[in-house]
Amino acid sequence: MDDKESIKTLRTAVNRGVNFFDTPDVYGMGRSERPIAKLKKKYSERIYVATKVVRCASLHIGESYTPVNTKSFYD
Repeated sequence: MDDKESIKTLRTAVNRGVNFFDTPDVYGMGRSERPIAKLKKKYSERIYVATKVVRCASLHIGESYTPVNTKSFYD
């Protein structure tokens, strides 16, 4: 799915009352987060996002959870 189609789908969801999205950073090597970031900038309603840090941080090594490794596309 391209970004335009993703954003269209996300807008439809928000317009129908959805305000929670869940995505990991491994979908498309972070690509799945970008349309959500664009969506959040266009809506004044509160949109909640749950994401996982999989691509950049080692799940079992606490020291790998640094600000750089856990930076999201939503910032």
